[in-house]
Amino acid sequence: MVINLSLFCQVVLGASFLFSFVVNQNWQSALGGSLVALISGFLGLMAVGRQQMTRQRKTITVLEGNIFQLQEYEQQIQDSLDQAIHQHRQVENHTRFLQTELGKLQSSISVQKNYKEQLNVELLNLDQHNRRLEEDTHHWQTKISQLEKQRLNLEMVVKSLSDRKKQVELERDGLEQDIDVIQEFKLQLEAQLTNLEDKIQELESPLGLISPALELGTPLRNSQLHPQLPREWQEFASRLTAIEIEILQAIAEQNNPNALLKKIAQAEITMPELLIDGINELALSTINDLIIQPGSNPPIIAEIEYIQNLRLLFALK
Repeated sequence: MVINLSLFCQVVLGASFLFSFVVNQNWQSALGGSLVALISGFLGLMAVGRQQMTRQRKTITVLEGNIFQLQEYEQQIQDSLDQAIHQHRQVENHTRFLQTELGKLQSSISVQKNYKEQLNVELLNLDQHNRRLEEDTHHWQTKISQLEKQRLNLEMVVKSLSDRKKQVELERDGLEQDIDVIQEFKLQLEAQLTNLEDKIQELESPLGLISPALELGTPLRNSQLHPQLPREWQEFASRLTAIEIEILQAIAEQNNPNALLKKIAQAEITMPELLIDGINELALSTINDLIIQPGSNPPIIAEIEYIQNLRLLFALK
């Protein structure tokens, strides 16, 4: 509150003088009372001013505290602002970093896509290669199966030949004993042959000039081969002798050909087993398989489909 001191003194002095003059009707007494009132008013005004100053000081103190708090709050706001600016810069830097990483990731994704396409192409090629390998594997497995079958057949042939060898060794001992008898019989035959030659010379005629028949051991000529026979069977047939054909025909057409086989072998002074082994060896070298089942008793044809080819071969006799 601002008080005009001159105006206050004039008002107090004038009012007190007028009031005292009206009451006392004496200007001196009114003037003294006015001075007393002026001094009292001045003292009261000083007390009021002091009180106002005290209040103002308190207000100033409070305001200074508020100002200090506001300054602290302003500092806090400034620190928060600086921190926010720093965080914003960090966010910007992190954003740039993320954008850079995003670009790298996009490049990496593009590379991965290209690599994936290459892998798909390679997988397709590998799948095709795998199929070819499976086909080759199946082919070689078939070959291995055939070779295994041939190996088993050969083992059976070897076993059969081993058994035959033992039998031959046993029979050889008996044959050696018969050699002496045969030699004596040979001498007798030679003497008889000499006599027969003399008689032939006496009975010689044009009919004696006829060419002798083909021996039983003569192989078939290529012109006699059946055109429906496969090439390997034609080679097999061309190398067969008439005796071997008789052996095959007896085995193919009879349920128990042992008696006939023994008779044919005796005519050739040998054993049926040796003739069968010879036929199997020839078949193995031409048609790549055994034609007579090794170890079978009575002997049988190894495969049913071979019988048709044998029938074509028998028709050429």
